[in-house]
Amino acid sequence: MENIDKYISTEHTHISLQSRKPHFSFTVNMSILQALRNIPLHASTTALIEKRILLNQHATENEKLRLHELVKRFTIARKTTQKNKAAEELIYMTYFHWTNTVPAYLKVFETRYDDLLNYWPIDKDSEHLKDKKVPILRDLWLRNDSQAIQLTLDHMSKQDPNCPIDMFKPIFEQFQFLMSEPQLQRRKLGKTARVPALLLPMNVLGKDIPSCRANNLLKEQINDVKTILTIDNPILAPDVAQDLLNLSNNYDHTMNRKISRRYRLVSKYGYSWIKPCNGDKPKLASLCGSEFTSYLEQPEFEQIT
Repeated sequence: MENIDKYISTEHTHISLQSRKPHFSFTVNMSILQALRNIPLHASTTALIEKRILLNQHATENEKLRLHELVKRFTIARKTTQKNKAAEELIYMTYFHWTNTVPAYLKVFETRYDDLLNYWPIDKDSEHLKDKKVPILRDLWLRNDSQAIQLTLDHMSKQDPNCPIDMFKPIFEQFQFLMSEPQLQRRKLGKTARVPALLLPMNVLGKDIPSCRANNLLKEQINDVKTILTIDNPILAPDVAQDLLNLSNNYDHTMNRKISRRYRLVSKYGYSWIKPCNGDKPKLASLCGSEFTSYLEQPEFEQIT
């Protein structure tokens, strides 16, 4: 255990007077490599971790710290059943985060943030007092109504005819897919989840809240949706989805039953875009879903841009 702890070089630890959070500098040494190789994983997974984290000079300090924590957790728990959880977490981080890539349509949270602020769907409680027949968009999303996406897009077009509908549609489709497949939610959304449509409340006097508070709620809403789709329950890139699917099926028969089960348990959170055999437009599907049983060979995953 002391050898593993040496992976974090304490002599390079610095404390920021502002954040009071430690910043670690790491050195790759044989102890962490040996500890990693002693964890029962498929050889390709171990090689990915070494290449992506340990031997990658561009790997972040947080990524290396997270790897250290997981290796240490497994080493401590190797004689208990908790070692399985540690191995699963290492597999999950490898394929869902460290080697995964964010699809182009989700990168708008970084590259087109101003557009998101300007065109994000906003509903108001005060408007529904005037016309109670108009559906509340947030309620449609929470009920996972099949019309939630289209009615939200229609509402956005009415808010501003110049709204870039195509930018929002795949974001909404991924969110609705997660809502309809709770078994994919590694971090559960719950019945009060932050859904794409923002509902602005009224103040105690029955008036619309101030614009400054509304703007803060909007920023929180956008950030929460981004977190749900890219961090808490990320979608798998096509190549990563294929790799994880192959491993969960023990395609090369190199893993024993206990190890392959770890991959199957992790793959239950996996989903990606696939290209249907009938030539229809790409659709979202779970790696463990029935859609894949229709493929005689490997499923054809689709890169959505």
